[in-house]
Amino acid sequence: MDELLFARAQMGLSLIFHIVFSVLGMALPVLIVGVEWKSLRDPKGPWLALARTWSKAMAVLFVIGAVSGTALSMEFGLLWPTFMRQAGGVIGLPFALEGYAFFVEAIFLGIYVYGWDRLTPRAHWLVGIPIAISGMVSGAFITIVNAWMNAPVGFETIAGPNGPTIDQSSADPISAMLSPMVITQVPHVMLSALVAVGGGVAAVYAWAWLKNRTSAYNRAGMLAGTVMFSIAIPLQFISGHLSTVKIYDEQPSKFAAAEGILETGPNQPLHLPFGLEIPGLTSFLINFDTSTVVTGLNDIPSTDLPEKPELVHLAFQLMVGSGLLMTAAAALFWASVLRRRRAGKRLELPTNRLILWLLVLSGPAGFLAVETGWMVTEYGRQPWVIRGFLTTADAVTKQPGIAGTFIAFMVLYAALGIVLIWVLLRLRTEHPDTRMGA
Repeated sequence: MDELLFARAQMGLSLIFHIVFSVLGMALPVLIVGVEWKSLRDPKGPWLALARTWSKAMAVLFVIGAVSGTALSMEFGLLWPTFMRQAGGVIGLPFALEGYAFFVEAIFLGIYVYGWDRLTPRAHWLVGIPIAISGMVSGAFITIVNAWMNAPVGFETIAGPNGPTIDQSSADPISAMLSPMVITQVPHVMLSALVAVGGGVAAVYAWAWLKNRTSAYNRAGMLAGTVMFSIAIPLQFISGHLSTVKIYDEQPSKFAAAEGILETGPNQPLHLPFGLEIPGLTSFLINFDTSTVVTGLNDIPSTDLPEKPELVHLAFQLMVGSGLLMTAAAALFWASVLRRRRAGKRLELPTNRLILWLLVLSGPAGFLAVETGWMVTEYGRQPWVIRGFLTTADAVTKQPGIAGTFIAFMVLYAALGIVLIWVLLRLRTEHPDTRMGA
């Protein structure tokens, strides 16, 4: 049990750290491509300076993410050999395709970073498009693997000493990539990246505005980030609803834990923070009928029950609460912009401190939603690593010494975090456009 505890702690720490870079690698190139496209239409504006600055940060984040991702891939074999032996032939294809997407991103990123003064503006912008596409595709392939772990398909089973196991000779990787959870989980992850990164960028420049650094550069940065997360967040709520319905169909234990439902029955309420409830809303949201029956935690077998359902419920509430905060920030931001335009003013950004503070809070809120969403997905699937076929306890290595690797990886991630902060601070102090208030 000690080895299982340390293995889970190490994997959790690794994913908490790496998921931040995964999200940035997916969405930041999209934002940079959009900003550089704007610079082609407005060459005298601050857009090109933004794209140049962000591209340096993108390169640093890519390197740190590559290191943490490599460490994470090592952990699959080091900590979970039974999982790799059982699942390798089924989900090896999306892992391989993710590797190809990663190399495409790396190649074009090199051309992009070193091509600023060697390519024409339009050619340079075109080089950024494969980076944005491959970053999103890379994240999609990894999400496909996770979706398969939540709803495994594409194989037949044979009898094993602890129950049915995967027959490797029957593996169908293409079918495995079409797991029922893929259709909702992949868009949800993509949109979460756009929301988090857009909110994070908007927060940086909203903070500058709160400090009265209202340059055109900071104005453009805040506008770009806010536009991205404002477009993505309503789509994210639709995606989140569809994902929740799919979880109801495929993973009733996770659904009950996330919604905090104890007793089976219809007319289930929606549980809100601070003990508030909306009667019947959870049942209604599943298929627009309050008579929809939801299985409660008390009627789910203990072998299929998360260890601490209350943590899954808390994570789910934090995720939704973060999204609501960002929705409020976006709504107030654009309401202020529209009000000013009706008064005859040309696209002036809000100066109201409440709106700016909501934008600042949207930065951590977006990444909090990513982390807590991951917790709902992973911790809510426990005690399974491959739902219905392989438990986490059976998948863990039987070799001793996992506590030592846990400490080693903690040191690695701490070092990577320190290096990242140091480099980003250097980029900020050496920024060529400090005259713009960056």
